[in-house]
Amino acid sequence: FTESVSLWQGQFSKSADLWRAFCTYHSEAVLAALQQTKKAATLEKHSNDSHLVSGRKAALVKFCGAALSLEHKGRLLNSTEELGIDYLCTGIQLLDDLTDHAEDYHQWGNTFPLQEALRRIRRFEVTVRHLRDEEIIPLLILSGAVPRVVELASEYLMEGLLKLAVPATSATYRYIDSLVENSREGAGGLKQLLNDYHDEVLIMARSFCEGREAWGQLLTNTEYSHLWISMQSQFDRIAKASN
Repeated sequence: FTESVSLWQGQFSKSADLWRAFCTYHSEAVLAALQQTKKAATLEKHSNDSHLVSGRKAALVKFCGAALSLEHKGRLLNSTEELGIDYLCTGIQLLDDLTDHAEDYHQWGNTFPLQEALRRIRRFEVTVRHLRDEEIIPLLILSGAVPRVVELASEYLMEGLLKLAVPATSATYRYIDSLVENSREGAGGLKQLLNDYHDEVLIMARSFCEGREAWGQLLTNTEYSHLWISMQSQFDRIAKASN
């Protein structure tokens, strides 16, 4: 970190405002990481502000934007542009929490997708034990949390583009738009399966929560095995889009 900061000394000496922006964004990132760690210890319902906290772990992205803006526009970011970058980072973080679920679970505890899954799985009147890595995807899928997380992430990403006034013809806009479209397609396919096979999903969720033996036994049934493979396929579409 010290070495990286030293590479910017020349720019900081030319602009005290840029140095102050760096300090602000760095503090914001550290605070966001601490807040998320504290938040993950509970199943307290998330708000828009708490979602933005997860995105602000990457607050130094705004420093990159500020440096570019200073060079090309002669000014730092305004508040709308800062919020736009927060929105983009939040959307990307939500999708990342889905695909890097095991790593995030060990590092941060219950990230928003997992907290959403744990809340939703309660409607099946089951209890979830401590999760092994291989059990996180079934929980996310069977609870119905995935479509909700994808839609929320998509809303943040598109709103971020709007706040930053990114031209629809730009490579950045096309990339984010494609990410949103492909993620929504996978989430839509998964949501359709969850709705069409509601009774089967209920049985699968209860078996999963009973433990590895019950879950493994259920998947020896061809009907449930094929349904699970179809669900995983839609989840994989989302993971591929966000990677």
